[in-house]
Amino acid sequence: MQPIFISYRRSDADGQALNLSRDLKAKFGQAAVLIDVDGLEKGRDFRKTIDDRLATCKVLLALIGRSWLDAKDEHGARRLDNHADFVRYEIAKALHRDIPVIPVLVGGASMPEASELPSDLQDLVFRDGIELTHARWDSDVQVLIKFLEPYVPPLPPPPRETPQHEGATHGMSSARKGLIAVVGAAVVACAGWYVYDTRTDEQARASELAAQREEASRLAAELAAREKAAQQAAADKMVADKAAADTAVADRLTADKVAADKAIADKAAKKLAAGKAAADQAAAGQLAIDQAAALAQRQAAEAAARRVQAADSIAAVALVSYGPAGAKFDVRYETRDRSPTTTTGIKVCIIQAGRLVPGTSCMTHWALPGPSRALIEMAFRDSTATALKGRNQATVNSCLGTFPRGNPREFLSMTATCRMQAW
Repeated sequence: MQPIFISYRRSDADGQALNLSRDLKAKFGQAAVLIDVDGLEKGRDFRKTIDDRLATCKVLLALIGRSWLDAKDEHGARRLDNHADFVRYEIAKALHRDIPVIPVLVGGASMPEASELPSDLQDLVFRDGIELTHARWDSDVQVLIKFLEPYVPPLPPPPRETPQHEGATHGMSSARKGLIAVVGAAVVACAGWYVYDTRTDEQARASELAAQREEASRLAAELAAREKAAQQAAADKMVADKAAADTAVADRLTADKVAADKAIADKAAKKLAAGKAAADQAAAGQLAIDQAAALAQRQAAEAAARRVQAADSIAAVALVSYGPAGAKFDVRYETRDRSPTTTTGIKVCIIQAGRLVPGTSCMTHWALPGPSRALIEMAFRDSTATALKGRNQATVNSCLGTFPRGNPREFLSMTATCRMQAW
């Protein structure tokens, strides 16, 4: 079973596909990666071979270069529009199986729009992808490997070899061997010198030999310290390189998440704005409808008032009595009923200079259809109206008007039928 299937177009991303295959095989093993150069069986329908391999793979990598979308065949037609195009066939089959399909952008390519793809490939644009760049190839491949590890286990680390001691110098560095040679040469020289110059004083020879041994020990310690420092520096560099790679991967993942969160927030904001605009438009439409209905009702009431105006008249208004407490009026009139919701009423007011006389109020009374009369009583709150009586400074205004049924105090409109006489 080969869990990783690499789909690419040779004219578009041949070199990147081979390099990626090499890196993934080094991480997951030779048998874990399938690429077409591994060979298709001659004489077999390539669709059947692709179906068999896709049936066992766990993830498909779709390499997309700059000419992947618009690559043409020998007739000048776009390859992706051909149902038999092997790249289209591989990706469409993987999407249909609903296995992970990862777009891998190489050579500075960008993700195509859904409208640019055949219908069976349009789901590809909704799969999260990755970009492999020439400058950051190794770190980008490490990011891709992080994505693949949940689907493909990496190779186990090679077993560590246990060093076996074969002689005193087995496994030693060349520097340490050289040191041993130097020490050995020094010892041999000391021994030769001892044999050669037997006449030298025993104490002088012993002192010189001790000095040589001390110098040899110092050189050995210095070489060992240098070797240990070099090993520590190499280990520190390896740790620093790994930390830098891990930081780059974390930064890339964070940037991708921030971009995805921003795209979701922008989409939600657009949807909210569209909903608000629709609500505002609906409210404006309803307001226009309500205003039109009110205007129609008002116009209908005014038309009704005009239709009945000719039949309304006040024949006479007689003052029956008056005094400090108020006055009583006898109003003779003729009118007709209005509509199911309105009726006719009589309104009597004492007016001076266009305003009500202080201490008085306009009095209203129902009016019956046809010729009739009504006795209307008006109470005075002070003596102002009584003092004005007979001075031709005020008038009694008696008018027929339209009232809503059930509320004789609210005039909807006044007809032109009014009668004014001196108070």
